[in-house]
Amino acid sequence: MLRIACLVEPEQLGFSRAATVAVKCRGSLETVAKAIGAIDAVQRLAMTSGSIDIMASVLATDDEDLLRKVNEIRRLEGVLEVEIFMHLGRRGAAEAVGTRHL
Repeated sequence: MLRIACLVEPEQLGFSRAATVAVKCRGSLETVAKAIGAIDAVQRLAMTSGSIDIMASVLATDDEDLLRKVNEIRRLEGVLEVEIFMHLGRRGAAEAVGTRHL
């Protein structure tokens, strides 16, 4: 099987804001993760150990759009607390998860 992947610059698609949203949950972590993963703005999701249960990468067009998307996460059943980590810059896009250099 041959798998071809490309890296897209979010800014070129109109997404000028990116953030990692840290989520603390109660109840079923799988259920909350599935609900967060179903939100269109969520690009990547990881269930984690430690004080944070879920980390979600979110793209938005501007600050207001990001706030709307974070509030969508906040309203989900089982979400206790949300903390937003704005991305101030990126480095090493070619080293993204899932890519291989042949």
